[in-house]
Amino acid sequence: MMKNICLVTMLAILLVSTGACKKAVTVNNTVTDSITMKLNDFASFTLAADLSHLTDNEKKMIPLMIQAADIMNELFWLEAYGNKDSLFAKLKSDNAIELAKIHYGPWDRMNGNAPLFDGFGEKFPGANFYPEDMTLDEFEQFGDAAKKSLYTIIGRDEQGKLVVIPYHKAFAEYVQKASALIDEASRLADDPGLKKYLELRSKAMLNDEYRESDMAWMDMKTNRIDFVDY
Repeated sequence: MMKNICLVTMLAILLVSTGACKKAVTVNNTVTDSITMKLNDFASFTLAADLSHLTDNEKKMIPLMIQAADIMNELFWLEAYGNKDSLFAKLKSDNAIELAKIHYGPWDRMNGNAPLFDGFGEKFPGANFYPEDMTLDEFEQFGDAAKKSLYTIIGRDEQGKLVVIPYHKAFAEYVQKASALIDEASRLADDPGLKKYLELRSKAMLNDEYRESDMAWMDMKTNRIDFVDY
């Protein structure tokens, strides 16, 4: 939920064993096309976890955390590109769509954000955190101190002037749903440290005040489930 948000948005982290296998792709042409070649640079992983050591309540927490993660994944798409469905509609093959999903957009994150597909220009440096028509001079002259906050985006008001929008307001529908899921999970937590962290994190998502929940996360010592959102 920050401007330097990682590709991994929100994860319920357990002790897991991973197995890797090469991504299977469909190739109809004799010569492998460039999209397929780029897709074959990546490998898919099967994640498996032994949940037998968790309590019944802790097992019930996992689906709630996954639902929250799915919401944050949708948010990351909005931040990195915009409406992903409109992008997928423009692409001409399942392989192209799969590649776009990996990169969260039509630009190659492994190659300086060069366009992956024909018909797409350079990626806007500010992604969707700033208006595309905003200039550097305009940003520097904008007097709101919150413009550099990790928890805001910048938009324009009805007069076209720059305005800072807190993250929890810009994406209110999403964060409210995710917050409710995390709060529900907190009520199931058996570990006191995890319970406190989830309670605080749920509240933080509604006001962008994360320090207290960050400290609670570092204080956890005996939790069997770890939950982070970045």
